Amino acid sequence: MARKKTGQKGGQYGNRNAVKHGGYMSLYDPDQRTKQAKILNHIEANLVQAIGGDPTPQEILLIKRVCMKGLRCAALEREIVQKNGDVGAELEKRYLRWASELRMDLKLLGLERRQKQIAVDLKTYVAREYAR
Repeated sequence: MARKKTGQKGGQYGNRNAVKHGGYMSLYDPDQRTKQAKILNHIEANLVQAIGGDPTPQEILLIKRVCMKGLRCAALEREIVQKNGDVGAELEKRYLRWASELRMDLKLLGLERRQKQIAVDLKTYVAREYAR
C-alpha cells in the first residue's frame, strides 16, 4: 500500500529511484551562488592559468575532474580535523583513495608550470614598436 506524499521531492514513499542527492545536483546543475561552486571556479581558473591559459578539450575534462576531487579531499580533510584525527579506518581509506586519485590526475595534467605561447617573438615586437 502506497503512503501519501508528504511534500518531499522525489517519488512516492519507498521509491529511491527518483531521489536526487547533493552530489548528483552539483555535477549536473551547479548553482553558481554556492560556496562549493565558487571554490570549483577558483580552482579551475588557477589550473587553466597554470597550464598556459589555453587548455585542450582533454585538459578541460581533466581539470574539471581535478576540481571535484580537490573539493572532495578538502571536505574529507575538514571532517578529519573536526574529529581531531580520531577517525575510523573507512574514512581514512576513503581520504587516501581520493588523495591518490587527485595526485595521479595532477600528474597527468602536468605539475610543471607552462608558459603561454606568444604569437610574436621579441625581435619582431621590438622592431614593430621602434618603427612607430
